[in-house]
Amino acid sequence: MSEMIKNKVSCPSCHEYLGSVGLRGCCPECGTVYEYRYGIYDFIPGEDFYWGEVSQEKMWQINEQALQDGWLTSLRENLRDRANLIPYITSPARLGWLCHGYATESRGVCVDFGSGWGSLSFGLSKFYDTVYSVDGVHERLRFQAIRAELDGVDNICLIRSSLLKVPLPDNSVDLVVLNGVLEWVGLSMPHLDPRKVQLLLLREVRRILKPSGKVYIGIENRLGLQYFLGARDHSGLPFTSLVPRKVADKMLRFVNRGKTELVTDAHVFSGAESEYRTLTYSLKGYRELLAEAGFPRMKSYWAWQSYSYPRVSGPFDGNGANIRYLVRYLRDLTDNHGLRLMMGLVLFLPSFLLSWLSSLFSPFFLIFADSGTAITGLEDEILQENPGAESFLRTSLGDSLAYKTTYLLLNRKGSVQKAVRVEADSDNSSRMTLMATQATGGVDGRMLRPYRKDELETVAHWIARYQQSTTSDEWPLATLEQEIDEIMAVIRPLPGLDDCSELLDAYHQHYKNTLAKTKLPVVGEHGDYTPPNILVTTNGEIEVVDWEFSRTPGNPLLDVGGMGLSLLRRFADKQAVSAKVNLNDPAHHFFVTYLNHMPGYIPVHLAPAYYLLRLIARKARENSSAPENHLALGAWLPLLKPTLAWSIASARLPMFSR
Repeated sequence: MSEMIKNKVSCPSCHEYLGSVGLRGCCPECGTVYEYRYGIYDFIPGEDFYWGEVSQEKMWQINEQALQDGWLTSLRENLRDRANLIPYITSPARLGWLCHGYATESRGVCVDFGSGWGSLSFGLSKFYDTVYSVDGVHERLRFQAIRAELDGVDNICLIRSSLLKVPLPDNSVDLVVLNGVLEWVGLSMPHLDPRKVQLLLLREVRRILKPSGKVYIGIENRLGLQYFLGARDHSGLPFTSLVPRKVADKMLRFVNRGKTELVTDAHVFSGAESEYRTLTYSLKGYRELLAEAGFPRMKSYWAWQSYSYPRVSGPFDGNGANIRYLVRYLRDLTDNHGLRLMMGLVLFLPSFLLSWLSSLFSPFFLIFADSGTAITGLEDEILQENPGAESFLRTSLGDSLAYKTTYLLLNRKGSVQKAVRVEADSDNSSRMTLMATQATGGVDGRMLRPYRKDELETVAHWIARYQQSTTSDEWPLATLEQEIDEIMAVIRPLPGLDDCSELLDAYHQHYKNTLAKTKLPVVGEHGDYTPPNILVTTNGEIEVVDWEFSRTPGNPLLDVGGMGLSLLRRFADKQAVSAKVNLNDPAHHFFVTYLNHMPGYIPVHLAPAYYLLRLIARKARENSSAPENHLALGAWLPLLKPTLAWSIASARLPMFSR
């Protein structure tokens, strides 16, 4: 840990700077005792407190193995029965909310309250000069310390303290993160009204924030639609968030009579059995709470699929255009007739009513609040440069640490007018900065409806025309064989492919035999020709975005395979990819239309597996042990066996043969 970070830590009681310390010390002004051990400032060294998604014993085991084998290997080995926790701990998609409050001029100091495993802290450390990771559980901070040391991250300062008395000076922080924290803090002081405890936390946040600083809150909506459908809130019971607080207290008191502890969704608490203390609010309730704590200005966003993974989000802007766009997009992606009917009815609602209902019943909120003096951020600049946009939708593109996200600027009807790409890029320091670039010019359209045959025909025709216009030569067979040999050499050693070795051999040989009988043209590659990167304009044409991986010369199988695999994953047998060949699948319609537009023979049955093999090999070459690549490999490797089987089985179909 750098001296610069050490000198910013202050006494949580009197807020005097502590400077550099040894293993143990006390504040020279007020005598508050603290320790510095294992890379952690501990301001509650006498408290033995544990709270986590796994048992304390399991956490000890994870940390011990992390020291020996690395933290990611330890997670893989020790969380086999809780595999969903690995993306929760490592996925960059969890940082999808950052764009809404990011400002290049205000990225010096960030504090992650209740940081847990450090999921957000490590992501934020790439964008902020200093990140304070604050938590009350020593074992979780110890995991972060091990990860920081192994990964060479030197700008995270680990602090164990109460969230209500943080060892940071007044007016020193640019951003405070309360992600899944505000609703739980009422349990920390059971003798006080839980709303008062939440106000104490928010006022402590207000104290440490600079005048231009912001607080981010990721949290559930008290009136979220999921609770009306019977979902359990943090009390562990259904409907407690919907009823008056006194009624919720009685419900808890009745259900937990005689119990010594209350088991909630992910944690175990004691001493709060007779009260409902995990308070959430409606949007109006959050606005009132924040205003009372000294935050008069609030920006709010809905999130899908959740505030923990905000892959898609948008503002409550009054006209409902972004909700209309999302509902239309989700409707177009499902083949469930009941869901399609329900979402179709939603689209008939007037805009003002759709906007009001979404703000009232949205399951999750992303909230930014400030004192009214925050500086203009990246999102503000995007909107100011596009004054014609009535609304917008932010979509996160995958689990890349490049932090790719796209702003779809919408008109009042919910059609896309422009797409603006935001990506992380290195600045002149060791940090990353978020930069916006225009992905499209002016358009009037929407994202592709991949179940519509007429739109698939347009997509197939576009890629055929593009490849013909960029054809320059024919690939030598030796070059193609060398490429597939190198890909296979990278993939075969990857773990988890023991049951796939025979299919890999069969496809490898079949690929070579097939290309020995034909000639592949050298063409331009888009590199990621998949439905999320294709807009359909109102006049039926398409606009292709995201040319990040484009290259010339390229293999015509790649882009055809990317689109084909996307369609097979979505439609074949309700399971990712099926080896069964279904001639009614949209994927086959796309392939046949493409072949009809190509002057020469292209063995498209090889394409989905080729695309997948190249994608996996690229991730493995980059660094298969990196968290983001581990996530990508974890998502793509299970598709390999059925995709290879499909490619081999499809070779027998007349439509794919000469």
